[in-house]
Amino acid sequence: MSHRSKIDWTGRYFLKANALHKVWCRIMSHYVDWTSHIPELSQLSDDDQLKLMIARSIPCVWMMVSHRSMIYNTNGISISGGTYFPKDEEERQQVDKEIYPFLKRICDWVTEEFIEPAKEMEIGEEEYALLRILCFFMPAATLSPKGKAIVKEARNFYRNILVQTIIHKFPDWTHEEVCNRISKLLCFLPVMETAGRIEDDNLSVMTLFNVADMQGELT
Repeated sequence: MSHRSKIDWTGRYFLKANALHKVWCRIMSHYVDWTSHIPELSQLSDDDQLKLMIARSIPCVWMMVSHRSMIYNTNGISISGGTYFPKDEEERQQVDKEIYPFLKRICDWVTEEFIEPAKEMEIGEEEYALLRILCFFMPAATLSPKGKAIVKEARNFYRNILVQTIIHKFPDWTHEEVCNRISKLLCFLPVMETAGRIEDDNLSVMTLFNVADMQGELT
């Protein structure tokens, strides 16, 4: 895994092909560190922990990347290390053609389906934190029956916390307004599932053909 250097989310220069492997390793290291603070994870067996962390890695990572891009007001998608994939079509012409097609689809998806609506909703830090943990505790078919039960219980717990958070945040709202915001927030979860599938496809091709040196270990 990557060294735990400080992550720079400011979009200062375009991502280059020769930097993709390094920034991806750093982001994945951040994800692993984040999961270590989830209390329910320790209730799972070692085997179930590993399976869940692998299964949920890509959706959770893209939720984080999208949120960081939003709060740093990046004109595109922050990839860490000061790099970003631009939103502007003219600027995109300066991105390395080797990685351009793989980044375009996923970045367009999370911009249109998460960043823009999340900005419009003015999603708060608490809401984001709970959404990310809910994104992690999604069903994984490979888990043991006990592992699935633990994940389901955790998901129900954090969903209830999300509801209470919104009620507390907007005390003057009607029941309908609260339900509407909860519904909009939870709709971001399937968005990240789609992002996960897009990225899985991308990584499969990039690894197979060693695009941007993506073969090998996360080091």
